[in-house]
Amino acid sequence: MWWNNNVRGLLFILFGCGLFTPALAQKDSIAPFDKGTHHLYLSTTFDLNASSLTNDFIGQYYKGAYLPDELRARNSNRLNDKNTAGYSLDGGLFYFFAPNNYKGKFGYYIGVEEHSFAEISFRKSFFDLLFFGNEPYSDQFVKLDNMKLNIMAYQQVKAGVFKVFKGKHGMHQFGWAFGFNIGQKNLCIDVKKASLFTQKDGEYVALDMDMDVFKTDSNSEGFGSFNGYGGAMDFSYNYTDLKQHEFQLRLSNLGYIRWDGFPDNFTRDTTIKFDGFEADIFDLNQPMFNSDFGDSLTQAIIGSDHEGAYVSKLPMEIDVIYTYYVNGTPFTLTAEAKHRFFSVYKPFFSFSPGYRIFIKKSSLNINPIMTYGGYGSWNFGLNMKAQINGRTYLGLGTSTLNSIISPRSSAGLSGFFTLYQSL
Repeated sequence: MWWNNNVRGLLFILFGCGLFTPALAQKDSIAPFDKGTHHLYLSTTFDLNASSLTNDFIGQYYKGAYLPDELRARNSNRLNDKNTAGYSLDGGLFYFFAPNNYKGKFGYYIGVEEHSFAEISFRKSFFDLLFFGNEPYSDQFVKLDNMKLNIMAYQQVKAGVFKVFKGKHGMHQFGWAFGFNIGQKNLCIDVKKASLFTQKDGEYVALDMDMDVFKTDSNSEGFGSFNGYGGAMDFSYNYTDLKQHEFQLRLSNLGYIRWDGFPDNFTRDTTIKFDGFEADIFDLNQPMFNSDFGDSLTQAIIGSDHEGAYVSKLPMEIDVIYTYYVNGTPFTLTAEAKHRFFSVYKPFFSFSPGYRIFIKKSSLNINPIMTYGGYGSWNFGLNMKAQINGRTYLGLGTSTLNSIISPRSSAGLSGFFTLYQSL
């Protein structure tokens, strides 16, 4: 029926077009350098995850490939009433100066970072309407409350200082950093309340919604675009007793971006009634709505009618890490807990045993890792870190091996690479 197709087009515009756009979150801290002078630090982190969807579905959707009935039904059965999905990509390049004698002296660092991320919280009813249509909901009000889509890309120029204090039982290190943010693009759709009603004979579809929309100029969102500016602050604290215990506390990205140029921001608190349109979207490899219908929905839902600057908070992150070095053995145990505020990100926990292999003046750490939370649920992976002649530190790994091996039963695709080089 035409009304079944209309609803798919409507929901696709509302959220579907931004579900897995590249995204980014910050995890910045003072590098764990020993005494030295000049160092370079390169870091990249990639993470894609979902609380209930699976890798085979995400991959097919992202490629725009055909989604078989079995694939859609299997993922629908996995969904809870509220679900999350997100994607992030971070990269940074820093120069560090660490004094040979810390007494009374500060170290400092300066560098640049690239960040982009996308995240969505959605209801099972939204997924079913988008991928199965609204015919099963004929003559019903379908609740679509409390859903959110947020896409952001920005760069940072950052400078900081750190100071080491020698205590009675160990070493304390404090770090502070300040950054200048360059906003590249942003789209935020915050649906506070919404319901969809389909007339039982298919004569019309009514959408009742209360939502806020914030979006930058889509004509100028490429790399290097300057669509906003702002500031950010980081704080870190490290403690080690130089024997068995190490503790790290990090607060990252306490800041904002003011989006200017030609952005749109407005509130929709209204009921929209659609009738008389026709659309052919049964083949998911084809456009999901014709141009006339798509233009009408776009204008009705996210039309550009309130131009003006607005402010976005960055996804501030708090991260706590504890490492225990088993006395007299090459074994370690590491536990981590973190949370990202102003985000749909859920509390994240990880546990990682480790084994260190010594090879002359170098060493290799092998760390299986188990994680839970964030944008996803349970995941398992493997990290490896190498120290080469005390001057080069390399890190490489993923926390989502299980999802790569079994894409039908879990979600997740992640990886990180770090390089510390003493000059």
